[in-house]
Amino acid sequence: GDPPEGQAKFEPTAGGFRFANELVEYVRQRHRDLCIAAACYPEGHPESPNRQVDLENLKRKVEAGVDFLITQLFFDNADFFAFRDRAARSGVRVPIVAGIMPVLSVRQIKRFTQMCGASIPKDLMRRIESVEDDAESVRHVGMYHATQQCLELLEQGAAGIHFYTLNRSTATRAIYQFIRAELQAARARSAPQPAAIDAMPCRHVRHARPRRRPGRGHLRHARVRMDQIHRLLRQAPRQMPGRPRDLRAALGAGVQRQRPVRHASRVERR
Repeated sequence: GDPPEGQAKFEPTAGGFRFANELVEYVRQRHRDLCIAAACYPEGHPESPNRQVDLENLKRKVEAGVDFLITQLFFDNADFFAFRDRAARSGVRVPIVAGIMPVLSVRQIKRFTQMCGASIPKDLMRRIESVEDDAESVRHVGMYHATQQCLELLEQGAAGIHFYTLNRSTATRAIYQFIRAELQAARARSAPQPAAIDAMPCRHVRHARPRRRPGRGHLRHARVRMDQIHRLLRQAPRQMPGRPRDLRAALGAGVQRQRPVRHASRVERR
């Protein structure tokens, strides 16, 4: 854990835990179904002599019963990707969630990086120091950098994003909304689009053939059709409308076996 204020080095209490793997093992033995997360350091733990020793300690912590890891804050995604590859080669198989902290204050971020051993890229430091006197501009630069970090991390398969808000969630909410909109737009762009008519292949189009003379099938169909019309005329000669223009409609109704419409004068006489 972090040493108390005024104390340079952490000293465990009597009978307490000195390292995180001891705490993880203690909790796992008593709560098998509890999900446990632990910290990891892309740029190495500040008290670790080198990164290899830090990875060995991390593996010991994971083997004690950790379900997933959350990284210390970092500002260069290359550090995260390199750490993820080293952890995988060393046998760490649990998901690694990237810890992101938007820069909202130059003085604050300098103090935090000195405490945790993280580094700030020179390009980012130059941009935030150029607007150090304008708090709003510092927030804009920090939010933009954090947003670009998150988009690249998610694109490269990071297990997730953990935001260090420090009880100031406005910037985090804005970054989340922008990332969500970007991912939805990218998903819409990658969705399959209907092919245009001009771009469709025409291999199945057949050339028109000259009309053939009607064969026996065509004549048989025509004979059946005429028989239906003559039967309709014989059964109801007086029920047909008197106007020639209504003949086609009446014949169609008869062929479809619908009840013929009676003449209005016969209905009135009844």
